[in-house]
Amino acid sequence: MKKVTLADIFEKPISGEWGVEPTEQAVNILRTTNFTNEGRLNLSNVVRRDIERKKVLQKQLRPGDIIIEKSGGSPTQPVGRVVYFDIEEGTYLCNNFTSILRPKASVHPKYALHMLYGLHINKVTLAFQNKTTGIINLKLASYLADVQIPLPPIAEQRHIARVLDAADRLRQQDQQLLAQYEQLVQAMFVDMFGDPVRNEKGWNKVKLADFIHPERPVTYGILMPGSEDIEGGVPYVRVVDIKGGRVLHNKVKRTTKEISDSYKRSLLIPGDLLISIRGHVGRLAITPPELNGANITQDTARLSINAELSNPEYVHRCLEHIEMQRIMQRYTKGVAVKGINLGDLRKIEIPLPPLKLQRKFADTIKLLEAQYSVTQELQQHSEALFNSLLQQAFRGQLTLPVEAEAPKRGGQLVLEL
Repeated sequence: MKKVTLADIFEKPISGEWGVEPTEQAVNILRTTNFTNEGRLNLSNVVRRDIERKKVLQKQLRPGDIIIEKSGGSPTQPVGRVVYFDIEEGTYLCNNFTSILRPKASVHPKYALHMLYGLHINKVTLAFQNKTTGIINLKLASYLADVQIPLPPIAEQRHIARVLDAADRLRQQDQQLLAQYEQLVQAMFVDMFGDPVRNEKGWNKVKLADFIHPERPVTYGILMPGSEDIEGGVPYVRVVDIKGGRVLHNKVKRTTKEISDSYKRSLLIPGDLLISIRGHVGRLAITPPELNGANITQDTARLSINAELSNPEYVHRCLEHIEMQRIMQRYTKGVAVKGINLGDLRKIEIPLPPLKLQRKFADTIKLLEAQYSVTQELQQHSEALFNSLLQQAFRGQLTLPVEAEAPKRGGQLVLEL
């Protein structure tokens, strides 16, 4: 299959604008805050600015354009994210940290989007970024000139784009279901217990330290677990392993038994509540049975909840509430690495409703978790399917008729014609 450079498939890039404070003639400006990591726009916070009329006419976004991030990124996420512009109404430009890539007439816009998206998630843009004054920049001209992609005929591009769109819709549906689960849990919490800060139900408020089992005090874990993943060693939980209110137990690393034994005070048993205390402060998860006897790092604290007083699921969802998160942020200190010290964590007050009510809440969550696990497995499969199809497209292997390739679920074709 023919290969071409990215520069071959786009018109000359169109730089973004920022303009001046808005008046009645203001237009919509899209920023990287409007990017999602899935190649779609989030229009919940679009700013309006005044841009010279001549520039608006030259740089106005059109449906089918792709916006690429030129400045941004982070130590864990390369610069170069892309989103697809498909808005039919209104006047939109992008800001000066981004550029417009407009596919040529011989290129299907969604095919171009999927190619750029795949390049980014495979970290190809890392080789084309540099850092100046703390900002990571993409060397866009070099990126477009040096990187090659397969370019089949337009009919095949259309087929490939439609197959990838169908797979993308599957993973979107699963992601939305998981997000709705989290919203339901928080809604149930507020319905049963109220806002934990306003405490409109009038529960007694107790310091977090008083929720802890007296024989297993609040503590952090291993200072230096080592850089290697030790086969057969003791698993330990890092902040990065806590995601979406759960421990990704199949991703944890392992340290030596000797190192873990030096920190026996922080060993885990199922039901222990974990909270990140450095870096991303306030991530929470309950220790699953798979991590019985595991350890934690210095960036994570163990909260062993006293079962005679409270329930770990209640404390988990209470501390996860947005208002409690704000309180934790007030205690968070530091510049390069932010953190909350254990003394401040212990004195945070939360309501103490009747234990019977807490247990009722935990029992309901347990039922919901079973459904969540099923959906999570579906989401993992749909994510793997999308990535597999994307890799096939890069290898020039996704060329069968679209009807044979479209992802299915439950016997129904999910392809939109």
